[in-house]
Amino acid sequence: MANRKPLTDSEGEVRELTSRDAAEAAPFSALPEAERKMLRALQKREPKEALRSWLSKHKTGAPR
Repeated sequence: MANRKPLTDSEGEVRELTSRDAAEAAPFSALPEAERKMLRALQKREPKEALRSWLSKHKTGAPR
């Protein structure tokens, strides 16, 4: 897992996922409770609104 390719390139384009990527993915139940809670909250909102809310809480800036 240490030599895994990044999922996105420098321009933000997502590469094609491989069967190895899928095999290394963790199930939702394996995520920490804080991440599961955040993802459940995001699922119930409009995408841009949810992203802005999450970013404002983590002080990383807002989407353009």
